[in-house]
Amino acid sequence: LDLAEDRGSFSRLLKDNDIPYPQFGVAESPDEALQLADELKFPLLVRPSYVLGGQGMKIVINKEELEAHVVDLLRKIPNTKLLLDHCVDGA
Repeated sequence: LDLAEDRGSFSRLLKDNDIPYPQFGVAESPDEALQLADELKFPLLVRPSYVLGGQGMKIVINKEELEAHVVDLLRKIPNTKLLLDHCVDGA
């Protein structure tokens, strides 16, 4: 679980094995998430770190949805890191 949830370790594993992966980032606040969105581009898959079964996972398509979802997640799961991945078309 640690390897899969630690984005740095996981991306190194993928890179070492020549496995392509979408751009991603980690945010701890709505402001950080909005900044990342500018780099990653929509649509984004947003989820809290270290959860099982997709709890709190959502695909967002604009800044309004992103901000609302991030605020909701941080209210429900305070002090968590949020993982943002660019959604790959057709994935």
